[in-house]
Amino acid sequence: MIAGASLLSTPLHAQTATDDLSALKAEMRAAREAYENRIAELEKRLSAIETAKPAASGAQTNVEERLSALERSNREHDEAIDEIFSPNFIAEGLPADVTRNFEFHGYLRAGYGVNQSGGGQLQVTHPDGLFQIGPGRLGNEQDTYGELTFKYNVPNSGDGPKFAVQSTLAYKYAGDKSNYVTPGFTPPATYDNGGDILFREAFVTASNVLASAPEVQFWAGQRFYDRHDIHIYDFYFLDMSGYGGGVENIPLGPGKLAVAYLGGTEDDLTVEGRFNLTKQAIDIRWSELPTFGGKGTLWVAPMRVNGGSGVNPDDTSGVALGWVQFNTLAKGFNKASIQYGYGAASQFNTYVSGISFQPKGTLDDTETLQITNQTVWQYTDRFSLMAAGIYNYTDAGSYQASGSDRTYVSAAVRPIYMFTKHLGLETEFGFDWADDTRYDARDGSTSLGKITIAPVIKPSGAFWSRPEIRLYASYFFWDGAPGYYNPNGVKTGKNSSLSFGIQAETWW
Repeated sequence: MIAGASLLSTPLHAQTATDDLSALKAEMRAAREAYENRIAELEKRLSAIETAKPAASGAQTNVEERLSALERSNREHDEAIDEIFSPNFIAEGLPADVTRNFEFHGYLRAGYGVNQSGGGQLQVTHPDGLFQIGPGRLGNEQDTYGELTFKYNVPNSGDGPKFAVQSTLAYKYAGDKSNYVTPGFTPPATYDNGGDILFREAFVTASNVLASAPEVQFWAGQRFYDRHDIHIYDFYFLDMSGYGGGVENIPLGPGKLAVAYLGGTEDDLTVEGRFNLTKQAIDIRWSELPTFGGKGTLWVAPMRVNGGSGVNPDDTSGVALGWVQFNTLAKGFNKASIQYGYGAASQFNTYVSGISFQPKGTLDDTETLQITNQTVWQYTDRFSLMAAGIYNYTDAGSYQASGSDRTYVSAAVRPIYMFTKHLGLETEFGFDWADDTRYDARDGSTSLGKITIAPVIKPSGAFWSRPEIRLYASYFFWDGAPGYYNPNGVKTGKNSSLSFGIQAETWW
């Protein structure tokens, strides 16, 4: 490099440059000779090592065995650690009847919303609609609600009855959104703040009791009894849940028969100062009947209330009956129902609170006719919808501000479109109408509408896919409402309201 640099820096001295170039060539030849000699020396040493290898093979084998044993020990150690930290380690170490016979299910919804004034969101419902039912539930739920269901299938030898034990705890809260507080249970909060822990189910079932019909199942306790709902309303149009017992899955002709004795009490109200107010029902269902291209259920339920002296309702009986039709479609299903009930059975449930306020001499005259229909359709992997409608005619049997009867109609639709597999947009449109608001002296119809837009994150584009995380904005508008009607914090006389919020919903 020095010679090269000298050659470039002194181009005018040719002789000096030639001498430097000759010296550089000599250095390169010497380096090449040294390199070749080094290669030859290494080849000789390699040959000597290969010649001596058999003599040292014993020592080398010993080293290799020790390395192999060490690697095997490390691998076994790693596998043991992985097993301990695997999800199945504890379950496999416990008795099989404790783990493999246990089921855990649940539901929850929770979130936070505000109204057009920045105040807390409130639920918007029709002034004379159905209990807590608005024009579609999306973007119109202020509460926190959850259920935890625990089911234990008792082991058996295979010959005797198969028992199962099930219980469901629920928490419902629709009051202050205050963290680290349990409203309704810690002073100074009270039940009025909306917090409530509910024991929804506690019952035992037994099947494989009859050798000739092992599928027949007996039960007793408190349970959700074959409820039927419309999801986008969160409305159970047939809900005979309560306390009692019965038998189900009895083969009868083309279908199955179920018979249950159900009831409820209200301890604060006594009959003749000696007996609690009760409502008792015999629920009879003939289900899975092949009708109209699907499956139908015929339902009949005679009921009785032991009213009289000391309570509002009189000693009254009644009967409810109905039909529920379920049809599987190419990409979804359709479910329709028609129900009629009168007297003690006019509300299609076992709840005593629904009739405890009924004035004397009027419960016999009450009646309800109800028709519902709902459809779920999965058009593609990205687009689905649910649409539903409710018709409800109720005669309260007693004179109210503007009359005892009212016709109520509601319709709602929820389309869902997914932009990607997990990101989409839910919308919901709902409309309620009633020909009369019976709690107001003015006789006239009232209508309520709602539009909700909700970006959503969910596991897939299936309509029933959960969990869902939603942002939502809801716009409510109404016409013909009574003067006292001012939902969601609006001023009296206004005819619209807004809600904005975020919510999670899931079940498992």
